[in-house]
Amino acid sequence: MKYLIYLLAFGILTACSVPKEVSFKRIENLQLSAISFQEKNITLKADAIYHNPNSVTLQVKGVRAKAYIDGEEVSTIREQLETEIPANADFALPINIEIPTKKVLGNLGGLLKQLTNKKQATIKLEGAINVEVLGQEIAVPFEYEELYDM
Repeated sequence: MKYLIYLLAFGILTACSVPKEVSFKRIENLQLSAISFQEKNITLKADAIYHNPNSVTLQVKGVRAKAYIDGEEVSTIREQLETEIPANADFALPINIEIPTKKVLGNLGGLLKQLTNKKQATIKLEGAINVEVLGQEIAVPFEYEELYDM
């Protein structure tokens, strides 16, 4: 009987343990999605790949990040989401990066000239996703940098 109480207490303590943080793995499928001169922006789409190490399903509540091209901040990403993350699995979170055309077209010495004279550009994203697990919201930071072929 004494061992049964210890096993029960151990089971309750481990079931209520603090959740492990979701880990950022990589960015996939980075691509130019649209150019809108009416809305004055360029849209890039990508999939942010994360891993949920917890044995429970989590809820993504939102994403906030900054996007950089060759070290220059070009966009702020803020998305509210309601997405389920499966337990013990990798998952893809689609993100949209809206870049104002004035950041790209600015002046002749600006970003557009840099990009047209180069074969590659460094794309960097840094920020956090907010996930909810067992009623607790956690911000999971990420940083990603890739040399992107033009």
